[in-house]
Amino acid sequence: MTAMLAEARQVRQSDAYLPDMTGFASATEDLPRPLFDLLVVEGARAGCGAFLERFGDELAARSCGLGRMIASWCEAGGTPAAAWSYGAGRLRAALRTGNGGDPVIAAAQFAAQILAGGVPGRFEATTAQPWQLWFDGLRFDCGTRVSIESDGERAVLETDRAATPLRFEMYDGQWRADGQAPLARIPIADGAIRLLPSSSIDCTSFADVHPRLASDRRYRSGVGELRAAAAYLECHVPDHARWAARVIAGVIPLKRPPSRQYLSGSYIDRPGIMTCSFPGSPAMIGELLVHEAAHFHLYVASRLGALHDEADERLYYSPARQMDRPLFYILLAFHASANMLLYHRHALAAGAGESDVHRARAAVLEGWTEQLGRPLRRNGALTALGQDLYRPLAALP
Repeated sequence: MTAMLAEARQVRQSDAYLPDMTGFASATEDLPRPLFDLLVVEGARAGCGAFLERFGDELAARSCGLGRMIASWCEAGGTPAAAWSYGAGRLRAALRTGNGGDPVIAAAQFAAQILAGGVPGRFEATTAQPWQLWFDGLRFDCGTRVSIESDGERAVLETDRAATPLRFEMYDGQWRADGQAPLARIPIADGAIRLLPSSSIDCTSFADVHPRLASDRRYRSGVGELRAAAAYLECHVPDHARWAARVIAGVIPLKRPPSRQYLSGSYIDRPGIMTCSFPGSPAMIGELLVHEAAHFHLYVASRLGALHDEADERLYYSPARQMDRPLFYILLAFHASANMLLYHRHALAAGAGESDVHRARAAVLEGWTEQLGRPLRRNGALTALGQDLYRPLAALP
């Protein structure tokens, strides 16, 4: 896989147009799954290597089996599910000063997600503070000592927060534990999205969203709203349902602000996890899923190389943010706006129920896409890869 990635990078350094990349540009184009998985896995493996080089001594001093499990995962070629996970994001964040918290927690979370993927193994660790371990759809409160062992179908977790070991097992494709129901899992296309309650969001790695988390009551109604949005996408715009399912694994519900504006967000250090304000109609929650899925697709594509050469240092106005922003963020916003516009246009063409919403949003997004596209036209600072993400969308009427 590493050789394949090197070859793909070499192609992107030329002026050749790579048709496969259109699937990263637009939800309506085909994206070969092997190419997507290749970029995700190789990006995570590179991050693991840098993480172990920087924190290997600390892991050796405060854990047993943790560093070896991560190294073995890399040596075995990696797996897409673990590579595109909250745990992989924690490793990346830990490499950046001040953003990752305790690196042992980051490593333990990633290792737990390797185990959740059915890989047998065991580790134990001592952490700097209590934390919450994510294991597929289960969440466990941990103290400062934790050990977990799995044979791929059954697992045992021991922590100083629990008097007895916690036992759980794989059943019908999901991990289940006695006395604990897994988080809500909403099927969409060939994947599923979990809605994450505020109790599953720790303050360390989600400090920016913690004050805006929705209440548990809103979480319960949000499950139904997210389920309705997923069904709406699958029924009317199946290409966009697959677009969202490929990259979104979890949604954190936020309160709607007093302005009643719809809000969503994603972050490169939280692969597959987005925020979304509730309540919302299926059409609008669908737009937010398409929006953040666009950002994730661009982040994955950027693992092939830079999207611009930094020669253009000017700032350009972004109507979504109502502020001037660097070229990278203009491309990011253009890519998302154009895909949201496609979503509303295709929903209208399919006769989707919320036609007034789609028509109104399409009118707004046509203006945004046109304005955001102006600085990108004939901009020599865009690399071949940046052009791959811009040109298929620039051709929209």
